[in-house]
Amino acid sequence: MLLERAGRVLAIETDARLVAYLQERFKTELQPAPAGKLELLHADALQYLRTTPRDWANWKLVANLPYSVASPLLVELAQAEYRPERLVATLQSEVADRLVAGQVMTITACSRS
Repeated sequence: MLLERAGRVLAIETDARLVAYLQERFKTELQPAPAGKLELLHADALQYLRTTPRDWANWKLVANLPYSVASPLLVELAQAEYRPERLVATLQSEVADRLVAGQVMTITACSRS
């Protein structure tokens, strides 16, 4: 669905098995730009953000972030000189609680029964 609607998708994944599956599943979309709409990196997203300067200003982040990197990754992006236009992330409730501690904020929570 993201590939259908987005101009370009950058996916960063640390799990080698998942990267191999995604490379096979999205062969066509992984063609070199401008033909390919998907860039797939086998990397640590937090390390990538800290070591690879990038203008994120016209990007929208859509992510399912693991507990261990959610807070530092979101802080890194929020403090970037050219931060993303929008951040949409699935987080564990403990991470969300830490992020909004002391803040007046509306959070929309969705769950499936």
